Amino acid sequence: DDGSVEPWTVNGASFGQFPWVYPYNPDCSLKPTLTFNAEGYPTTTNNFLYDAQYNYNSIRNQQLFGSLKVNYDITDWLTASTTNSFTLSNGKNESYTDARTYYGYIFNANGALSTNTTYENSVLTSNLLTFHKTWGNHSLRALVGQEFQTTTDETTGINVDDIKPGYHVISVAQHLG
Repeated sequence: DDGSVEPWTVNGASFGQFPWVYPYNPDCSLKPTLTFNAEGYPTTTNNFLYDAQYNYNSIRNQQLFGSLKVNYDITDWLTASTTNSFTLSNGKNESYTDARTYYGYIFNANGALSTNTTYENSVLTSNLLTFHKTWGNHSLRALVGQEFQTTTDETTGINVDDIKPGYHVISVAQHLG
């Protein structure tokens, strides 16, 4: 196999590379890059198996939701009710591209680290006072309501590059942004 292929897509995707491109050297170590012919032209791209040793994208999310509804009969003709909801959401996405990999060198200025943290909470309260009184053939109904909502949303992100290979720490980067 000389690595020649005319796949319909080759942009670093495994289905565009295999089985035409062998990702290993003769000594069975992984090749850092893959070179093959695509649509009649020599193409060099990443070896995703090699990159997987170093690069990562870590996503962590947490979400908590609670709701409480309370009805209270003050009298047989007056009822108070409240519905309260709370949502808390936290997330962190960290992406590291090592300088030893194809994309870490070519596109990310000798390695890159990106960290994004999000925090969101939301509170909603709905309160009702219901009046219902009957006198003989007559009745009176009234409804008074109040609703309040607040949402806090905070996102913090930092991108750094020119990181010493193997160090996944923002403070060792040479460039911010």
